[in-house]
Amino acid sequence: MNFCIIDDHLLITQFIKRLLTKEYPESSFKTYLKAEALLAEKLDQWYPDVVICDVLLPGMNGLDMLTILKQQLPNTKTILLTSLIDIGMVKQAMRLGIDGYLTKDASEEELLEAIKTVLAGGRYVNASLKDKLVEHIFSDQATEFHLSTREKEVLQKICAGKTPKEIAYDMKLSLHTVQQYIKNMMRKFNIKRTTELVVFAIQKGLYNPALS
Repeated sequence: MNFCIIDDHLLITQFIKRLLTKEYPESSFKTYLKAEALLAEKLDQWYPDVVICDVLLPGMNGLDMLTILKQQLPNTKTILLTSLIDIGMVKQAMRLGIDGYLTKDASEEELLEAIKTVLAGGRYVNASLKDKLVEHIFSDQATEFHLSTREKEVLQKICAGKTPKEIAYDMKLSLHTVQQYIKNMMRKFNIKRTTELVVFAIQKGLYNPALS
């Protein structure tokens, strides 16, 4: 496994490298202080499996660099790391195909979980961003149907294939409460069955797999 870490703070790159060395002892690592440094490498000789990159860097920013990298190496997994909670930036990153987005207040466990998730083909957004994304990423569509924040959360999980019981456990709610949210949404959408609710949400752009 080849890891690349890019951050203009040496302390951060060293910390992440030490953490990943413990988890992936057979891996190789490269660290850079600037985004352009990775693009200047002969990537056919050292293929990065995972690139973890800060957004705000001197010169080219991390999002632009990872977008270029994805075009050259579509199978490389990319994770943006930033101290900024910028919903617009997160939405743009998702549209451009970035695999993971982590704020720098994320725990070690969240970073490791993000890596495992993207390596398995999934997309990852850490906990401190999820609530804000649920509230904003589909705000225009959700406003049209007058969905509450909780209803939007439940809808994401239903579309991801979770049962009401699993949703209740995840959200620390009673099963009755979750079932009531589902009934409310079906009433608002004039829908009779849960399967129709899922199809409707996908068609209307109300479902994002990264938020499930």
